[in-house]
Amino acid sequence: MDLGSKFEILGSKRTKYMVEMHPAWRQAKLRGFCAEHKIYVSAYSPLGGPGNVWASTTVIEHPIIKSIALKHLTNPCQGSAVIVKSSNPDRMRENLGALNLNLDDQDLLEIENMEERKILRGDVYCNETTSPHRTIDDIWDGEI
Repeated sequence: MDLGSKFEILGSKRTKYMVEMHPAWRQAKLRGFCAEHKIYVSAYSPLGGPGNVWASTTVIEHPIIKSIALKHLTNPCQGSAVIVKSSNPDRMRENLGALNLNLDDQDLLEIENMEERKILRGDVYCNETTSPHRTIDDIWDGEI
């Protein structure tokens, strides 16, 4: 089933779509579809969700991301044009520091060439007792 058909099933015209999106899961196909249909895409877990039970350090510990951060004398958590959650004052200051970070074409190319890996697969929504979804296969066909 193509993306257009999936969106038609939803029934109403979407204006915003919030999805897992980060350097290791860039969502190029979905972003292209959304741009074509004037749907705004917002990222959740742009840093991989450190601190959550389902989290991974795949993004902030990736050698390419760490190398780019070192090149710009910053840390791997800076440089995202997204809203990040933090209750830690030091991380809040780091987040504000990202406003002065500009990645060059080489940085962007290196990120674009990273192998993609989804972090949040939806397993947290599946169980044998309280969810209508018993396994991840009930809710995800492996695409997008």
